[in-house]
Amino acid sequence: MLLSIALDRAIRKPPPARIPLSLPSASNNNFYSVELVGDNSKILVKEKGNLGFNCLVWQGEEIGIRRVLNIDEECYAKYSLRIEHYYRGHQFTYTSAVKFIFFDYIKWYKFLVLKDGLDQSLYNNRSIVREERMDVLNYLVEKKIENDKENFDSISMALNKKAHKWLYHPDKERYRAHLQLILDSFVESGDIKKHENGYRVTGKALITLSEYELNIQRHKDILKSTKMSNKISSAILLIGALGIAAQLFMWFITNEEKALLFFEGLKSFFY
Repeated sequence: MLLSIALDRAIRKPPPARIPLSLPSASNNNFYSVELVGDNSKILVKEKGNLGFNCLVWQGEEIGIRRVLNIDEECYAKYSLRIEHYYRGHQFTYTSAVKFIFFDYIKWYKFLVLKDGLDQSLYNNRSIVREERMDVLNYLVEKKIENDKENFDSISMALNKKAHKWLYHPDKERYRAHLQLILDSFVESGDIKKHENGYRVTGKALITLSEYELNIQRHKDILKSTKMSNKISSAILLIGALGIAAQLFMWFITNEEKALLFFEGLKSFFY
């Protein structure tokens, strides 16, 4: 029952043959893609006819077969439901008939789009923080460790580091140009190589990072040494000052009359 309600609600707005995913064409999206996925099969629900649901069925074949199916709750038990809602450049995924019916009925997706728009406005009012060269190189090395065959460029890096909000920021091109300059500098130094499909990290990047970390450690050691020297110098001055003060105190005690004459002389001098 619930599955039938969910399917009836979703297929009222079937997707086009080609789904636009990039702006500005995706800004007009408002349709659903419905799939039922099994162990070795997949059903793409297209529309509802007089005899049942018109579907494309894959059962290990490379090309889907058109079939008319009577999808019921028993079918729901064999397959996993997946409903994709494409709405104004956004994509919402539902894997439960109950959740889809509820959230679609209250139009929860409109609230999420509004919230995303507000977040984007706040993000656009802030300056994009630019990364330092070595931070970028360290990021690229970590990505290479995760996936040795992955290529990258300035756009994919910007999306990975700043997420999709970067695409709508007014300074996105300045940030991308800065990343591009960093990549070009690493190409010249041999830390990365340029290929037809982008860039790839070389082994020299590890040497560069190691040298950079050593220099940072040396700088920290120098700062620590300088601070220690300053503390020792301050301690010596303090000890010297205390020694002089102690000697003066002892002199005043042993030469009380001379001390009184000394203070009287200072008093007459100032007054």
